[in-house]
Amino acid sequence: SLYAVFGTSLGDSILGRETATPEELVAATTTPTATAEGAEADETAAPTEPTDEVAPTEAVAPTEGAEEPTATTAAATEAPTATTAPPTATLEPTPTTAPPTATTVPPTPTQAGPSVQITAIRLDGSTYIVDYTTVGYTESLPGMHIHFFFNTVSPDQAGVPGSGPWYLWGGPRPFNGYTTADRPGAATQMCALVANPDHSVIQGTGNCMNLP
Repeated sequence: SLYAVFGTSLGDSILGRETATPEELVAATTTPTATAEGAEADETAAPTEPTDEVAPTEAVAPTEGAEEPTATTAAATEAPTATTAPPTATLEPTPTTAPPTATTVPPTPTQAGPSVQITAIRLDGSTYIVDYTTVGYTESLPGMHIHFFFNTVSPDQAGVPGSGPWYLWGGPRPFNGYTTADRPGAATQMCALVANPDHSVIQGTGNCMNLP
């Protein structure tokens, strides 16, 4: 068809214009070719439509529901930090009001050395039977011995140079030198002290006990 169009035009030009120049002939000849090439180029350059177009995948926006657990978790984590536990009250110790237990300490002898202790007094008829013990010596005459006396006599008068009366004793045990007839009316106890060979007495070396 191109040949028919361009051939007809070229023939008309040649027949009607016998004086046409070769350049005109060339121009007339080459123009359809260029057009044809342009058409072919247009057909060739036309892009082939893709059979299936893949739409780009849209990024999924994070939903609010997904963020809420994070916020909740943060709140749950921060809650214990913000909460301060009240201090535990410390109870004051209860004072002990019970009185201390009294400790009984046996009396300490006033003087170290020999001593005599009446342990029991009883009557055998009208005679006083006096049991006693000695510490640091054994009574004897004319050595260290014992002065027995009733409590109507003060201890400082129960030996020389006191006025007495007293009863000197160097054994044996028990003592049985007094009777009820020797007891003064005001006497309530019988006493004993350690006596030296010269019949002076050592204060604080004896004791007294109630009469039966």
